[in-house]
Amino acid sequence: MQQAGGWTEILANVDVADQRGVLEPLISSVRLKRIAIGKYEPDITWTPLGAALYAVVSEDPAEAA
Repeated sequence: MQQAGGWTEILANVDVADQRGVLEPLISSVRLKRIAIGKYEPDITWTPLGAALYAVVSEDPAEAA
């Protein structure tokens, strides 16, 4: 991942259909959560595979639960 430039770089260079193909096994759903007026952040529901990958990439397994 580091050699490829990370998720941002990888996903920026493929079309939307390919992005969905990559993310589908990793993410169950994404909702926008309002954190302030005009400010939102994603609320991601990970699949078990996505949670495991997130834990490895973030190096904080507690966040992937």
